[in-house]
Amino acid sequence: MNRSFISLQGVASPFFSELGQQLRLAGHKAHRINFCGGDLLLSLLEPHTNFTGALDVLPVWLMREAAKHGATDFLLFGDCRAIHRAAIAVAKELNIRVYVYEEGYLRPDWITLELGGVNGYSNMALEAEAVLTWSADHAYVTNGLPPHRGGSHILARACYDIAYRLASAAMAWRFSNYQTHRPHNGVLEYAGLARRFGMGWWFEREARAVTAKLLDTKMPYFLFPLQLNADSQIKTHSPFPDVIAAIERVLTSFERADFPHDSQPAILLIKNHPLDTGLARYRTYVERRTRELNLGDRVQFIEAGDLTLLLKHAQGVVLVNSTVGLTALAMNCPVYAMGKAIFSRDKLTGQGSLDAFWKRPTPPDANFVKAFVAYVKAHSQVSGDFYSRSGRKHAVMGSLQRLMKNVP
Repeated sequence: MNRSFISLQGVASPFFSELGQQLRLAGHKAHRINFCGGDLLLSLLEPHTNFTGALDVLPVWLMREAAKHGATDFLLFGDCRAIHRAAIAVAKELNIRVYVYEEGYLRPDWITLELGGVNGYSNMALEAEAVLTWSADHAYVTNGLPPHRGGSHILARACYDIAYRLASAAMAWRFSNYQTHRPHNGVLEYAGLARRFGMGWWFEREARAVTAKLLDTKMPYFLFPLQLNADSQIKTHSPFPDVIAAIERVLTSFERADFPHDSQPAILLIKNHPLDTGLARYRTYVERRTRELNLGDRVQFIEAGDLTLLLKHAQGVVLVNSTVGLTALAMNCPVYAMGKAIFSRDKLTGQGSLDAFWKRPTPPDANFVKAFVAYVKAHSQVSGDFYSRSGRKHAVMGSLQRLMKNVP
């Protein structure tokens, strides 16, 4: 059966365009809808329509477009953007399948593709019984390696994003009603990233010194990796309005932690996200609150660092819902998730209070971790990436296989 795919906003890369081309070569229809100049830039060589109206008229407009193209499927990146929430509501009303892309739950070298929703909206059956039953019949999957290995591709990602933002700025007059989901304008964000890049050598040296001291003195420590402030994982799938609120929750809980009296007081090591722009000034906030809570040198803040090494020696990891959690679990490191993470469940993460976790960080069930990761990989992950040429090729081919599995 031939299908008709409508793609909404994707990542700032040619991925959706290349996927659309392959869908058309396979005999299906594929059409793009653009909401800003960046979208238009990435769809110039394929069938597309521009939406220039206000958000409140999008549902009716999209219904007409869906009928015009006989849409059977929507493709989109991220299910929390306002335009995508409107599109998902339309899809439910018209019985159109919605495939949601996101950065990989397993990183690097994987992307996420799920039917219906991702992260907190995921439809995967992740209860222990379902996962273990599936794993018993698919044991061969648990040791599978991705056919593509590429890395993070930060430079390529930045170049595509700059081009996307410049095109959006240049075409703002044409898409005057568009409101981006990003919290800051591109100039501010890239000024912050430029500073971060320039200070990279100092951040790495600082992180190595802090890590070496922790390991040399065998000081027990907990790791708290931060997420990006604009991430929907924070805005939508957590109890916090922003990262500062999450930091406050962790610091105040750590301050009243009841560690065993015969043990050395633990250190809280806060690691910033590698793509943070610095605009929220987390380090300044942490240093001020550390003084106010009389925590002395028991709280350390680093901008960089060897995540694998830090996880290997940590007493535990506290996070909101970062994918660092899956990496930590795979390394048998105790994890406490404060947000709605797909891995926040019994046998994997701490299920009591955060205050209790500091005292008794319990490692995950290793067998269940292995089965869980294999299940997530098989049901939601596609090998490849959105930014490199070879990574996109893998991701497009893997996407086609996943999309065609749902042909009626």
